[in-house]
Amino acid sequence: YHRTYQQYGSRIRILTARGNSGMWALGSKLLLKDFPNDGFSPGNNYITQNFLRNQPSSTIPLVKEMQLLTKPTDKTYLPLMSRAEGKTLAEVWDTLSEVKKENIRDQLVDYLKQLRKFTAPGAQTVKGGKIDDLILGNCDTHRPRCKKSGLQMTNEISDKISPVVKAWHYCRIEHPQYWNCWLRPPFSKCHNWARRFSMRYLVPERVHEIANP
Repeated sequence: YHRTYQQYGSRIRILTARGNSGMWALGSKLLLKDFPNDGFSPGNNYITQNFLRNQPSSTIPLVKEMQLLTKPTDKTYLPLMSRAEGKTLAEVWDTLSEVKKENIRDQLVDYLKQLRKFTAPGAQTVKGGKIDDLILGNCDTHRPRCKKSGLQMTNEISDKISPVVKAWHYCRIEHPQYWNCWLRPPFSKCHNWARRFSMRYLVPERVHEIANP
């Protein structure tokens, strides 16, 4: 009945989808992202936006408005945001000159440099809280995870093994002649060689040497 006698046309439509995630257009000025809150989908958009809004020195462009419609314990992550006016970069990229494309790249690099200035003394969330422990206390569950990791992880484990990690990177292991090979002469003129023999399959044992740093 409604489809036959009414003139209603939905102003809510799906814009893009990837896996079990999607983004909807609510009219012409709002966007709604729909992600599962499973620990594998991006879920820090709202927190990161709020953090950057409170940084007076930041010139990183942000959406005009953004609201989070779900709670951290919900199984779905739904951020609602205002939609930027104009065309997407994908629509106009082929029409831009190389100078304008280079200018866009420079702007993006500048924004990334600004983001990298916001650091912390250890691993933590944007709000300064503990992060999910995916090393020692990892559990295959939805958020919130079983265990959290904060500065204690950095102080008691990461800092103590950092000299070992540094030494490991400096002491590169090499295997002399391990990747050497020789080519058997061809049987015909149409091929440059007939067979390849690698030393790694011929030598009985690999020789390990520590390369000079």
